[in-house]
This record gives sequence, structure tokens and C-alpha cells, in this order.
Amino acid sequence: MDASDSEVSIPHSLLNASWNIQVDETYAQRMIRAHNKAYRRKTGKGYFVFCLLLDLLVVAGTIKCLVEGLNIFDALNGFAGIIGAYILFPGLTIFFGILAFGPDKGSFFGLKRAARQLAEELVPNGVGTLSVQTDASGITLSSKADTMHIPYVACYSTAVIDGETFVLVGNGEEQSVLYHMAGNNAYLRDNIGFAFAAPAELAASIVETGKAQLSELKTVSSKE
Repeated sequence: MDASDSEVSIPHSLLNASWNIQVDETYAQRMIRAHNKAYRRKTGKGYFVFCLLLDLLVVAGTIKCLVEGLNIFDALNGFAGIIGAYILFPGLTIFFGILAFGPDKGSFFGLKRAARQLAEELVPNGVGTLSVQTDASGITLSSKADTMHIPYVACYSTAVIDGETFVLVGNGEEQSVLYHMAGNNAYLRDNIGFAFAAPAELAASIVETGKAQLSELKTVSSKE
């Protein structure tokens, strides 16, 4: 059994819905940011907590030195220790705090190059219109460059970037920190996960339909 054979009912709003996406490098950058948004937040929170603990240790050590009348310069092994304790650690704490809790403006090295390549894969010369059509079996994205069919079951979440809603395609594990620590880092791998823009109400229906189909597939598989 595959997703196209699923008995999950398709919402009426997803039958023969269509919209156009204007593609350029800016849109491609938003696609990449959408796919990495959850992972970026999770890693930012993890490193923020780690750096915050280091800052607390520095504060505790500083207080101890002051109370005991010790020389802080000697206790921290000179200028390197001073810079690390009072400049580097607090700076990293602020950086990861912004990454985790601040506005979603983060990027990564090579974003423009990756966005240019992605835009050119979607439409000729990287600028043009991508047409989207839904039916009972999934979503079809087409342009003069290529046509891609995405089953609902492959759509696992949504992300809002600069007010635009994106449907995330692939596997939810791609947003797992532990998954990337095992050697699948989203910021370093060549094949960046896919996302596409959709009207907010349709995006929610697409993801819910995909989750329902995935649940049914797992149920059927467990019975075989």
C-alpha cells in the first residue's frame, strides 16, 4: 500500500486547489530558512543553556576570588582566561540567545550560493513562476525547468518565514539535534531539505492529511 492508495479522506479544499509561486534567490533563501528553522531554534537553545551555565560558573568563581582576596588575573591564567571568561562566554551566550529566541533572520555560510543553485533547479535561470496544483494523490509543482510530485504523506510540518507559510517536505528527523550530531548536520550537507510556499489554510490541511496518511500506513504495516 502507498500514499496514493490511502483511505484517508482528502479535505475538499485540497481537491484541485492551485496557486503560483514567484521564484527568485530571495524566495529560495526563505525556503532554506523555513526548512532549518526548527533545527536552528533547538540548537540555539541547547548552546544558550550550555553557555549560560559557563557564565554562572564564571560569576561564582569571580565572587569566590573576591571573597577570598585572590587575584582574578592569576586565577584565570592571564589574559586568555580573562578574555574567555568575561568576553567570549558572554558573547556566545548572547549570540545563541538571539539564535534561539530572537527574530528569524539567521542564515548560514554559503546561503546565497545554495539559494542561487536551488532557484535555478526550480525555474529556468533562477527567476520565474512555479505552478502548484493539488489533487487526491498529493501536490504537483511544475515550471519550465521541471515537474515534481509530492505525496501528502511526505509533508510533515509548516514554518512561517517573513510572513510567508511554507510546507516542510521530507522527514521530521531532519529537525532533530541528535540526528544531526550523528553526522547529518543541516548546515553542512549538500542536499538541503525541501519546502514550498502555500496559503496558510491549505498548508495546515496538507500537513494534517499527510500525518493521517502516515498514521494509516504505519497501522497497515504493523498488521502485515
